[in-house]
Amino acid sequence: MHIGTRCRRAVAAPLSTTDLVRLYLQDIGRVDLLSQEEELLLARLVQQRERLLSGRDPAEPQEGHDPTEASPAWAEKVGLSLADLRRALYRGRRAKERMIQANLR
Repeated sequence: MHIGTRCRRAVAAPLSTTDLVRLYLQDIGRVDLLSQEEELLLARLVQQRERLLSGRDPAEPQEGHDPTEASPAWAEKVGLSLADLRRALYRGRRAKERMIQANLR
């Protein structure tokens, strides 16, 4: 670059509101609607997760730890193995995310 010349940068034009809406609609259009059976299954998984969360001891999580992190004491309290508790929490969280995505349509 020579002294005294200006460097021009390509500046992208800001997206218009209609472009953003179109992008949003395209994005949510990629998510399939739920069938009645899928909705019931996902709802059961979410409800199971909520029951498990309500069964934990609120004093148990230590500061700086995820309050939904499964512990052996929590698993014992709800009558599940630690692996099964973790799996149920994960599946419930994923089911909730899936329901939210499908309902954005």
